[in-house]
Amino acid sequence: MNIQIKLAAAIALALCGTSNSFADGSPTILRSEGPLSASPTNSDISVLGSRFRLSSTVHIVLDGVTVTEGLASVAQLPHDESLVAQLYSSAELGEITTVRINTREQYVPGASSVALVDTIKAIRPSIAQMQVGSTWVDYSHALATNPNFIPAIGRVAQVAGTRPASTQPVLASTAFIVSNAAASTPIHSLGISGSGAVSTGISG
Repeated sequence: MNIQIKLAAAIALALCGTSNSFADGSPTILRSEGPLSASPTNSDISVLGSRFRLSSTVHIVLDGVTVTEGLASVAQLPHDESLVAQLYSSAELGEITTVRINTREQYVPGASSVALVDTIKAIRPSIAQMQVGSTWVDYSHALATNPNFIPAIGRVAQVAGTRPASTQPVLASTAFIVSNAAASTPIHSLGISGSGAVSTGISG
């Protein structure tokens, strides 16, 4: 699929929410899209550096065909960072119920679209970066399309964009808060503080 079309589709998905459904009518949420960054185990899978717990009845779909159900064969999934994995769940932060991998589609760093829905764990406001799950995201470009975006610890962020390299942050072209439920623990910011947050960075 053309990269521009894929990215446009990801942005459109972000604008209307990540909720979708498969042919059987089961609701799904795209939790992550990107290269496998760690070998899957029988209980979890890692994409874009963030780890997701798998449902005991997870569906494994390769090239559009469901090849297995359940955790028994998850470890046999291909571990190849040149392949794109899509992870779906039936709830906002629920276990992964479907893993889709297209072995005919190569992942190109900095060009292929990536996506992520997870809890914000840390923020570096001075450089417009936030940690979503275990993945750092640069949301400076996303502010151009959504200037009212204000990340907050404990809320759930939905981002889409690209990542130049596995050692660099995701460059978000869109970023939205999809849950307003704040964490009960104190807010920890890794950047400049001034709003009452606990900061581990520069205080002004």
